[in-house]
Amino acid sequence: MWFAGNILKSNLVSQDQTIQTLGFLIFLLGFGLFIFGCTNYARAKGYHWALGFLGVLSLVGLIILAILPDKFKTVKSK
Repeated sequence: MWFAGNILKSNLVSQDQTIQTLGFLIFLLGFGLFIFGCTNYARAKGYHWALGFLGVLSLVGLIILAILPDKFKTVKSK
């Protein structure tokens, strides 16, 4: 959604203001869902939800979240 909205809001697809506005709204919705997913991912790894705002950095922020160690990993006992 994020990328599709970005393409629609650009002048590459159409010069129509309605389509560009729709593209911007789709872009905002996709961006919001991506940030929401990143905050949930941070919480699932045992970090504060605000760390999910690394998603503002796009793919770089998601990679940083993925590299962080999981605080909820259980240690297997023998």
